[in-house]
Amino acid sequence: MKKYFLLFAVLVCVLSSLPAFARTEGFYIGGGYQQPLMFTWKSQSAFMPSPGDKLNFWPGFGAYLIGGYEFERPDWLGLALTPNWGYIKLNKAEWVNIINADANMVMHLANPENKLDPFISLLAGFTYMMEGKIKNESASVGPDFGASFGFRYTISEYARAGASHVKNLSFMAEVPVKVILFVNDYDLSNSNMTPIISIPVRVGMTYTF
Repeated sequence: MKKYFLLFAVLVCVLSSLPAFARTEGFYIGGGYQQPLMFTWKSQSAFMPSPGDKLNFWPGFGAYLIGGYEFERPDWLGLALTPNWGYIKLNKAEWVNIINADANMVMHLANPENKLDPFISLLAGFTYMMEGKIKNESASVGPDFGASFGFRYTISEYARAGASHVKNLSFMAEVPVKVILFVNDYDLSNSNMTPIISIPVRVGMTYTF
């Protein structure tokens, strides 16, 4: 196990030292696949299929988009908006759509010239869960907040003659960790507010232009 950890650490150091422009000042867009993971300790309400049992959000799948802006000064700061969608089976009984959008303050942990660009984000937004086929008033909406951990890795880059900055295509992986506070008047759970731990896993691409 120690050998694998050492190999991983060496690989990260080598990749992060390769010269490239992982980010430059300006706008970028992207998107990809999102695997939603949601948990709570709250129990199902009397309107749910199994009153008293724990609320269940599995299985599911989804997608996300990202649009952002990187600053030149300070070069460690960026802003991003991440609208995303999930389709999740609620309480093993019905499929529901979950729509979310978060504003992100992105803090980069490496120099802009490195190919490997690890980052941490602080985020806040709103989440809306739509009603499924079962008419049990499960639709809920509420604020969410948390932090995200991820990285981008430059795959290709180019600069037009006379251009002031480099355009690039990057692979992106990110794992937000956030709390959703669903307000639902005892319809979803046995409480008027249902806290949800949401840890979506995202993989995709970004393009800086």
